[in-house]
Amino acid sequence: MKKRNKKHKPLHASVPMLVNRVVNDTVEGREEIAMVNAFQFGTATQEDYDYLIRMANMLNIAANYKRSENLKPSVKAINFLAKLILERYQSTGKFRVYADELGALRNLINFYDSFWKRQTTNLYNDCISELNAFYEELEDKRAAA
Repeated sequence: MKKRNKKHKPLHASVPMLVNRVVNDTVEGREEIAMVNAFQFGTATQEDYDYLIRMANMLNIAANYKRSENLKPSVKAINFLAKLILERYQSTGKFRVYADELGALRNLINFYDSFWKRQTTNLYNDCISELNAFYEELEDKRAAA
């Protein structure tokens, strides 16, 4: 048998998101739990609210990439929750949640975690890149204003 002279192209494989989330769970998981606890105990800051918005934006971008109608209700729910929290902040000056909103926030964290564990790392990285580009564009617009 004659061997073919075919050059081998290495595959550019990435670590599955499940592995990535489990390995980095100590960082991301703690941040997510800390955010929920901050809302629960009434110590939430703008950073905690921004983290919630970042999660909403990541799911929204992922839904657009995947053209998935299944994600739309979750995206709407997190946007509605974020809107309620923001309206309460604007009227009281504190980031607070009620018991049912806290339950929804915990469910959201669980959904967010399990959603990303089922996705590819490439999708996650694409969503992060798009989100960072959006925030950079937003900063540039604010600086120009």
